[in-house]
Amino acid sequence: YTATQMAADAAQVLDEAGLQRAHVVGTSLGGMIAQELAHAHPERVDRLVLACTTSGGPAAYPMPEQTIELLQKAPTLPAAEALRGFVVNALEPDPRPELVERILEHRSANPQDPVAWAFQAAAAVGFDRYEDASSLALPTLVQHGDGDVVVDPRNSELLVQLIPDARLELYPGCGHLFFWQAPERFVHELEEFLL
Repeated sequence: YTATQMAADAAQVLDEAGLQRAHVVGTSLGGMIAQELAHAHPERVDRLVLACTTSGGPAAYPMPEQTIELLQKAPTLPAAEALRGFVVNALEPDPRPELVERILEHRSANPQDPVAWAFQAAAAVGFDRYEDASSLALPTLVQHGDGDVVVDPRNSELLVQLIPDARLELYPGCGHLFFWQAPERFVHELEEFLL
């Protein structure tokens, strides 16, 4: 899979739903897919929200070392232990135990195929929209937890520099899953921006 292929899938979902235009919100890899969709079908994207994501490319800030180490170690761990490690890491710097448990319950109820996850991770690693990010001519909200150790928050600062009509909202003390850590603020900002 590539982000381009997944963006084509998203466009097909819009077609199947009978939608000509939509607000598009993407988090992490979803933010990369949202950028691809906005580039491939600018007439279909009304407003864009990019959360905890990157433009990719050589100018992007690399994945923090602790996440790289976890990704390398995960295949040697029991699945439940690896998943817990990923959730805790994605909540750094504030992995509150009750929130970790809520997310683990959610993930258990919605399991992800490990092979599909590996392909998705590969799509994220190969993503590069740095050179043409400035051609995104639509209102864009960029959001990021300032303590994210999965996608370096400086990547969101870079997106705001590249995309002409973009603004940045940082979430102090939050990590990659900032929308779990500050859901009320996240929803409020989405409603304010999209409605």
